[in-house]
Amino acid sequence: MNLRRSPGNLPVRGTSPLGLLLAASLVAASVTWPAQTALAQPVTESDRADELYKQGVAAFEAQKLEEAEKLFVEAWKLKKGVDIAANLGIVSLQLGKNVQAAEALTYAVDHFPVGASADARERLAEKLALVKQKVAAVTLQVNVAEARLSVDERDLGKAPLPAAVFVDPGPHQFKAVLDGYEPAELSFRLLGGDATTIELSLKVKPMNVPEPVGVAEKLPVWPMIAFGALTAAGLGLGIGTFVMSESAKGEIEDSGCRNASCGASLQSSVDDYNLGRSLAVSGFVAGGIGAVGLVTYSVLYATSGTEAEPAKSGGASTRIYPLAGLDAAGAVLVHSF
Repeated sequence: MNLRRSPGNLPVRGTSPLGLLLAASLVAASVTWPAQTALAQPVTESDRADELYKQGVAAFEAQKLEEAEKLFVEAWKLKKGVDIAANLGIVSLQLGKNVQAAEALTYAVDHFPVGASADARERLAEKLALVKQKVAAVTLQVNVAEARLSVDERDLGKAPLPAAVFVDPGPHQFKAVLDGYEPAELSFRLLGGDATTIELSLKVKPMNVPEPVGVAEKLPVWPMIAFGALTAAGLGLGIGTFVMSESAKGEIEDSGCRNASCGASLQSSVDDYNLGRSLAVSGFVAGGIGAVGLVTYSVLYATSGTEAEPAKSGGASTRIYPLAGLDAAGAVLVHSF
């Protein structure tokens, strides 16, 4: 078999240390695959990844870079290996997929087997340094663990991330989300070769507590007592003065006076009669007002809020305004909503 080098690349098959390393993995795959088939063992994801890797190498040797890249990507999804990562990084670099190349080559360099060819690792490191000048490396930090991180809506996984994130030059939006926290977002314009750290700070969402329903203040008791007292006083005054006027009227009628000659001697009884009538009317009016106010206020009191509930500003309120004068007595009841 003729060994060939691909121009401008690390050889996938060849006499270089990396080529020997990759060739060895292919040999191992070719040895174990028939045995697995002979024993009728189930095909594992690792076996499938090895097969895809071999197909990717063949496509790479045939200069079918798009096909090789697709096969290496599928193999990488099934198994994380240095050989897969190295070849995926090299092909991606040739195709101009710099972010993918940087991610794959970083894994290959960081996980390069101890004791393997130092020259092969150095050549991979050189290609990694080259592609890092074409992308920006961002280390994302967030103040809450387990937050879900993303860049330009591309999911990156949960914090903390194991390595820096590579992005193409240009504007990018970085975001962190977590249940119970307000999303944190930052936008940056990055240049090729940048290496920066971006900190995202999540803040706890305020608790969504429903606003309490306002309850009307429990009306005071004293107006009810006042109305009751007004009723009793008015009725007492009305009845007392009415009796007094009737007594004076009886004295006048018993006197038998029918002309003005005897009027002077009965003037006192006449005055008592007039005063009694006037006061009786005022007393009964006041008692009636008190009775109406007592009944009305009793209903309002029974339907008002609880005594323990503090008054709410702007809520319903009731005010009592007493009225007193020479010719009238009573109160005005005002209830606002």
